[in-house]
Amino acid sequence: NMKRTFILKELYNDDVLNYWHYQPALRREIDILINEGHLEYSSNLFTHGEEDYFSYYLNKTKFSNGYDIRNRYMHGTNSNDEDQYMNDYYMIIKLFVIIILRINDDLCLRSDLNLKSE
Repeated sequence: NMKRTFILKELYNDDVLNYWHYQPALRREIDILINEGHLEYSSNLFTHGEEDYFSYYLNKTKFSNGYDIRNRYMHGTNSNDEDQYMNDYYMIIKLFVIIILRINDDLCLRSDLNLKSE
């Protein structure tokens, strides 16, 4: 089954699939894999890997060696090091860009799906 092989290759390469980025024939195969219990789905904005990425940089809920940027500034345990401020600022900007790109992707998908259904 070439469709299933393609989907498994995508999962192997990326660890995750965005259902709506695939053609209807591949989506049907994804549905079959879900119904067979081989795949799980979520309606969250971020994947588990992306959630872990944000958790690593923003707090220590999952990783004890994370950057803990959010907690450092929320609880006033930050230093007066200007270089640290700049590094944190750039990291926060990077995280915001990731969030904006994800939201933009979802909005573009919705727009495309609405145009196709008309």
